[in-house]
Amino acid sequence: SHQKKPRREFLDRASGGFGAVALAGMFKELQGSSMNPLEARPSHHAPKAERVIFLYSTGGVSHIDTFNHRPQLTKDHGKSITASRWLNKPGAFKRFLTKSRFSFKQYGQSGAWVSELFPHLGSVIDDICVLNAMHCESDGHDKATLAAHTGSAQFARPSAGSWVSYGLGTENQNLPSFMVLGPAAPYAGSQTWGSDFLPACHQGTHLVPGKDPLPNIKPQNPN
Repeated sequence: SHQKKPRREFLDRASGGFGAVALAGMFKELQGSSMNPLEARPSHHAPKAERVIFLYSTGGVSHIDTFNHRPQLTKDHGKSITASRWLNKPGAFKRFLTKSRFSFKQYGQSGAWVSELFPHLGSVIDDICVLNAMHCESDGHDKATLAAHTGSAQFARPSAGSWVSYGLGTENQNLPSFMVLGPAAPYAGSQTWGSDFLPACHQGTHLVPGKDPLPNIKPQNPN
């Protein structure tokens, strides 16, 4: 027959169950906190490239002087045009077309155009992918730089490096998954390596040359 249990005995036995429930919750929290958001993950497709180093040269050689051959620009050299906007300012601006100062030549089986500045690159051009499809409606350096790094010239978006970190993680657990090397920030500043709406752990870590490559990481010694 069913016997009634004293209240004290019931609470004594039930307390073990309550503890088990609490312990299970704690284990779940510990497991969640131990998950590494930067853990290496497999890609959707088998990659051919093992390493990618993205070099962005602020103030570098113009595209029309390197790999973007513009024969029509050469024909129109010296002609004047009227631009409705200049450096993001509306108005009527008279400007003159200027051709490249360097000659171009086709190389390799691909027939890629390369200027006389890079004769060696011309000899190995079939092993290089030259992308001349970049386009930006803004003629301002800041917005164009932001678009090149994030895909958006108007609003901040996660940078390319942040997306790679978010999608693939990193095999190196001793360094940040996304590192930026340079003495100063380019146009648009730290937005070019920011993570925006992605977790902050995927943003770039900026290292600068000198004795203090990562500012504010170590306390200053008192004088």
